[in-house]
Amino acid sequence: MITWARSALADSELLITDVQTTGLRTPYAVQIAATDRHGTLVLDHTINPQADIDPSATALHKIASHDVTAAETFSALLPRLTRALQGRRCLAYNMPFDRHVIERELNRHYARPAAAQRWLRKCRWEDAIVPCTQWRGLWSAKRNAYRYQPLGSQYDALTNCRLLLDRLTAIADSQA
Repeated sequence: MITWARSALADSELLITDVQTTGLRTPYAVQIAATDRHGTLVLDHTINPQADIDPSATALHKIASHDVTAAETFSALLPRLTRALQGRRCLAYNMPFDRHVIERELNRHYARPAAAQRWLRKCRWEDAIVPCTQWRGLWSAKRNAYRYQPLGSQYDALTNCRLLLDRLTAIADSQA
């Protein structure tokens, strides 16, 4: 874990990413953010999902449908997202979920799964959840796995990026 964290922080191509969504079932993006390995803002956009935002999601991230009516759509943001993410090591906490949301948006934009897959393959997706939970070391005998460790976010994509960077730095600075 320590070696992994140090390697990630040394990678000049590292981007820490997060996505907030319309909900947990069939989600679309309502906010996407990314920082580099130094915490410098690369992007932070609120997105009009062109779909209803579940009230339970709004209760968490405080983004309601009326907040995004004037925001750009994912398709309008896609050129900037492409410039920011492609060719980069994209690290997220629970990356499979965030990647799935982006994939769903890409499928809607391109209307061809093959085009969405081509776009996704141009990023190096990596999940931080396992090394972060292992570093905390709270074993669950019931689940035969390390216990999930929340980052402590207020469900804001940019805040989550910075919290993950803080966790990554703490892991890298720790002793074996």
